[in-house]
Amino acid sequence: MKNGINTSVKVDAIMPNGIMLNIGKSNYFLPYNAYPWFEKAKVADVFDVKMCGKYGISWENLDVDLAIESFENPTKYPFIAK
Repeated sequence: MKNGINTSVKVDAIMPNGIMLNIGKSNYFLPYNAYPWFEKAKVADVFDVKMCGKYGISWENLDVDLAIESFENPTKYPFIAK
């Protein structure tokens, strides 16, 4: 996945405390306390995720764009959304 080639993204599950995201061969858990945009979002909007270039993902209906690196190195991306 480092080169971003042939990478796919999908939400595997919506859970009471967050979502499970699959990007290529990697799985990431996004807890609502760190990613609050997903907690009260419509289910269809959470599942509607797309690659945004080689290194990002986007939820267009939620107006959320995230760098894949933010899941791999979260300390480089401090929480700034409210």
